[in-house]
Formats: sequence, structure tokens, C-alpha cells
Amino acid sequence: MDPFDDVVSAMSVASSLYVRFRFTAPWGVAFDTGYQARLVMIAEGVGWLLSEGEVPLPVAKGDCLIVKEGTRFALADRPDSALVDCVNLFADLPGFSEGTGFTTIPDRTVNYGGNGALMEMVSARLSFDPIAAEPLLALLPDLLHVRLAHGDLDLLETTLGLIGLESRADGLGADLVVERLTDVLFIQTIRAWEDGTRAGGWLAALRHRSLAKVIRSVHADIARDWTVEEMARVAGVSRSTFAQNFRSVLGETPLSYVTRWRMYRAKTLMRKGAALAEVAVRVGYDSDTALSRAFRRVEGLAPGEWRRTLAAEANRPAL
Repeated sequence: MDPFDDVVSAMSVASSLYVRFRFTAPWGVAFDTGYQARLVMIAEGVGWLLSEGEVPLPVAKGDCLIVKEGTRFALADRPDSALVDCVNLFADLPGFSEGTGFTTIPDRTVNYGGNGALMEMVSARLSFDPIAAEPLLALLPDLLHVRLAHGDLDLLETTLGLIGLESRADGLGADLVVERLTDVLFIQTIRAWEDGTRAGGWLAALRHRSLAKVIRSVHADIARDWTVEEMARVAGVSRSTFAQNFRSVLGETPLSYVTRWRMYRAKTLMRKGAALAEVAVRVGYDSDTALSRAFRRVEGLAPGEWRRTLAAEANRPAL
């Protein structure tokens, strides 16, 4: 499996609260992602993206945002427009309850603003396995802004059109279809960002002609006893050339990369409840003791401590 497909599949992305906003000037809305990430796409019109510590940025049809959890931002018709909290837009809608939020929104559409120019956007909350998402989230800023090129825009508009049709038809399984299509929007946005900005790290290696073959081989058989010489043979270059290219593109040595991804795979398996001895075999260690030593070296704590910390965080009440 391609590493990107591997990570996104393991993330188990799920979307909720898909909403279409229709804002008419003057308007300004402040958003707080809270404990979930957010996907936003501008479907019509223009506006301004406001983020603390950043210069106001114009946004227009085709612009997408992926916002990590716990991140505040705002959108408005002008940089100096007064802002209302997003939650206030839902207060008068059926299904809303103070303190518990809401479960449904009629037509999945919220209207707000004056009598001026229209900006329309779609928004969805995203949830995913944070452990499985680590390799991708490490490459993303807290607020990712993607300006789509023509081909990517066509693809996302097609997906957006399908979501609109499902929402209006409201047929059997419509909510499930909308959720799945919103997941597709997330993947398409990440792909457009990677194509347009040339992201670094392991995504950059997938664009490199010789390194891509090695990366895919390593991910396909992470338990293999990889050496730099063997990886260089897969790449079809000398050991020294391979090691230099690898460090230049990924910022780490080939063997440290293998170890880091083994720890990632180990964490995803342990999160699912796999026994440590089984995990050790599946990620390339002779024993659970050998895995524990490597895990402590990379993660800073033993696998058992890591599991207990994870369980404590999961049981911590949300504030």
C-alpha cells in the first residue's frame, strides 16, 4: 500500500456536522475547532481569513482550509467587520440545546448577514485516530490554506455537487453518503496541497524517482531487516548517493526513518489492543524486550507507560 493511503486509511477519518453557510455582507464569524478538526471550502464569492498573529488573507471560490483541533480563526466580508461566534448562528435552529449542541440542521444550510454580496462555503467537523494521523499532522500547519488549481477545483466541485444533491434528496442513507463524500473532500484537499506546495518529509520522498520506490518497499514490508545497502539497491544507486539523497530530502538517515515508522506502526497496533509480543514480530523485532528498548529510545517511555498514558487521556472528561 502507498504510505499516504496507509496513513489515511489508518486515520479512520469520520466527518460530522456538514453545514452549508450562506453569508451576505456585512458579516463576520469566529470559529473554534475545539476537540475536532474542521474542513472548509469556499463555494462562491470572496471574503477574508483572519487568524491571530497573521496578516488578513483574501479567500475566494475554490479555497480550502483544513484546521487542526484547538485552533481559532475567523472569516468575514472585510478584515474589520464585527465578529459573531459561530455557535450563536445555530441558537435559534430546531434541535439546538444549550450546553449539548445540536444533532440536525434543517437543509444543512445556515444563513447570516445583511443584504450585500454573497459568500457561500461548506464546513464539516472531522474526527480521526490521532495516533494514526501523527505522520500526516506533523507535516501540516495548524491552519492549512489551499488555493486550488483548475483541475483540483473541478474534482472538488464535483464532489461538492454530489454532496449537495444528496443533501437535497435526503434519501435512504443520505447522511452516510454525505459523511463519506466529505471524507473524499478531505483527501482531495490534502492531495491538492501536496501537489501545489511540494510538502516536505515522507510526502516529498514519494515524488523523488529513486526514493519513492524505496519508501514504498519499506512500508510494504516494515518488518524486513532493512540495511542501507539493501535500500540503495532498491533505489538503483550507490550507497553513498542514496544516503545523501535520503538525508537531503527527508532530513534523517534511512535507518532512523525505518525505526520511526516501526514505532508508528507499533503504536497503531497497540492502540487496537495487540499484545506486545505480537506487535514486535509484526514490526521487525525479535522480542518484545527488543521492541521495548527501541520504543523507549524513540518515544521516551516504555510501551506499557505509553498505553497507560493513552488510556488516561481517553478517560479524561472534556472541558
